[in-house]
Amino acid sequence: MSSKKSDTPDDSPLAEDDHLEDLPAEGDDEIIAKAFRVSLLVIIAAGAVIAAVVFGTGGGEETPEVVPEARTEARTLRTVAETPSLPFTAITAAAGVDFPHRNGATGEKLLPETMGSGVAFLDVDGDGDADLLLA
Repeated sequence: MSSKKSDTPDDSPLAEDDHLEDLPAEGDDEIIAKAFRVSLLVIIAAGAVIAAVVFGTGGGEETPEVVPEARTEARTLRTVAETPSLPFTAITAAAGVDFPHRNGATGEKLLPETMGSGVAFLDVDGDGDADLLLA
């Protein structure tokens, strides 16, 4: 303990005795430097081993020559069948569906602008009938 009175109270983190204990001893720099050099050598040795394994494994093997195959058969073209006509009757107005889609395009190409709308059939009111949800 020092006989000199400190300007800070004893319970302060800057008390003189605590401050002196936190200072490294003179031999600590040599220990830290030695540990750094050993760590650096271990890292370099590990890198050399990894490089030897990665680059040294394919040295003696010959790569086979790739010869393209000649096409001997002609491809046959498939004819597209005609799409059958399906009857479609627009009943949206009769069913009471009135949904104008607005994509909110402002020209900034934000995510809501580029995504389309969605639809879901679910029983919202619990009556057993499928309800139509348009978003």
